[in-house]
Amino acid sequence: MRIYVLYKVGNGLKVFFTNNFHLHTLIYTTMNYIAINYDRYGERDMNEITFGKADVHIHTTCSDGLMTPEALVDYVVKHTDLDVIAVTDHDTTEGAHRARAYARRHYPDFEVIIGQEVTSAECDILALYIHEDIPAGLSAEESIRRIHAQGGLAIAAHPYAFVMPMIGVDGMKGAGDRIKDLPFDGVEAINATPSEWLTNRRTQANNRRWQNLAETGGSDGHYLPTVGSAHTVFMGRTAADLRAALEARTTRAIGRVYSPLLIFNVVFDWLTGRLPIGANAPQPVEERQQHAIMRAVGD
Repeated sequence: MRIYVLYKVGNGLKVFFTNNFHLHTLIYTTMNYIAINYDRYGERDMNEITFGKADVHIHTTCSDGLMTPEALVDYVVKHTDLDVIAVTDHDTTEGAHRARAYARRHYPDFEVIIGQEVTSAECDILALYIHEDIPAGLSAEESIRRIHAQGGLAIAAHPYAFVMPMIGVDGMKGAGDRIKDLPFDGVEAINATPSEWLTNRRTQANNRRWQNLAETGGSDGHYLPTVGSAHTVFMGRTAADLRAALEARTTRAIGRVYSPLLIFNVVFDWLTGRLPIGANAPQPVEERQQHAIMRAVGD
């Protein structure tokens, strides 16, 4: 069924049609935002409005990912249609800084957001648009305060994750119902980890019932083929546009969980000495990358 939507923007009416309900919702939210902020945007034709895609939850070898920051940037630029990425290694911004520096040298038009997945005492938090490490182990409130003090945005990562902790795999601590009261700037409404295919729906329903924060989609990628499987759609193309959309709460999470069968690809690449994936010759698999083999389809 094709959905026709009539929008009022400024003094004009615009008609747009789409078969994609999520894209329809994004356009509806965005166009209403433009209408409310008409003085800022002026008369904008639908043909002038572009939508970008960002994966804001990716890991590299600087924590427990299976690809170097440089290999990640090469892959994204050459094999995906993502406009922006955020590198969010566990408790370090090193991977993000390396990825940004590499992108600026080799792909100056491609933007990398400096990020980190902060391990707070209660839950994991995606810190976006920061520049220095946030210490692990602080309370969620203090972690968010420090993210904001750097001018960053705090996103609740996989709020209702439970499968990985249940089977004894470290990681994936969600904020749960605290997305109702903690001062987050957004919630990860779609996390592409296979264990989250049900909890993503719970996150979306509860967020829309409570704070109605900006929604993000992220692959939580530790392995290149998973990158971009879930992503955030926003008005514009740049990292600044993404930030504006997050602050305006006009983003939408799009995508799906990736196949758990990818674990066989991971094991094959490991056994054949292809991991971690990097720009140079294959490197030895360190202990943290061996641990990541378990987490590549579950963190």
